[in-house]
Amino acid sequence: MNKILIIETDPLLLELLAELLDLYGLSPLTTTSYEQGYELTKLEKPDLILCGHSSKNNQFETCWQLLQKIRQDLETANIPFIFMAGSDLTTIPNWQNYLRYEEILQKPFSSQVLIEKIHTNMQSSLNTTEFSVTV
Repeated sequence: MNKILIIETDPLLLELLAELLDLYGLSPLTTTSYEQGYELTKLEKPDLILCGHSSKNNQFETCWQLLQKIRQDLETANIPFIFMAGSDLTTIPNWQNYLRYEEILQKPFSSQVLIEKIHTNMQSSLNTTEFSVTV
């Protein structure tokens, strides 16, 4: 079963995302903390990471720092990473840097769009050899 790490500071959205992934036969790992997200990444080696951030409390920088730590570690460097942006991209400092390296999913998004992005990223990932979901 494919493990998806969800890092989302909004507990309600976190729960909804986890339930959705579970419905599609995926195994969600969840946290509201970027630090714990990094620890879970090291421990569980998820097949994909969904990381939510918004314009509140400089979460962009924290999310970006998390991504940098993950990319600098040889054990986790190739794990696909999808940013779930909660604000207009132009309000994110240096948002072009995110696009160069990772996927961005603008909130709000439909469940179908999310599952398709996950499917696409996992298909192209070196970490996953098989992934099947019916959308």
